[in-house]
Amino acid sequence: MKTNAIILNKTVIRVGLLWFLLILVMMACRKDIEVSKSGPLPGDLKSMKDMKVPNEFSWKTFQEIEFELTASTMGVVIIQSMEGVVFEKALLMPHVPYQALLAVPTYETELSLVYNGIPHSIKITERKISYSF
Repeated sequence: MKTNAIILNKTVIRVGLLWFLLILVMMACRKDIEVSKSGPLPGDLKSMKDMKVPNEFSWKTFQEIEFELTASTMGVVIIQSMEGVVFEKALLMPHVPYQALLAVPTYETELSLVYNGIPHSIKITERKISYSF
């Protein structure tokens, strides 16, 4: 009697496992993925001439910004992104302008000038930034 129950349990487990695998395979074989035809696919482009890029698109990945920094006391200034990526470090002398030309990524719209440990945020609105501490 025990052997019949064991065989029956093994059979139920095997059938259940077989159904599970069958359902898993059927779900994995679904290929009803819709592809948007709003524009050419990457494989459709044969050359750079086939690309349609707006005239106002800027290919530049960086912007050159000219800095002129002055301070009334000697101190260290760090020019960095708002996330903390350092672009420049310099020692400012009292009343002596410090000038630097830096290449900054175009996606940066605001920078942090840290002077003697105190951060000062500035918006990038022009290609020349003058700041006095």
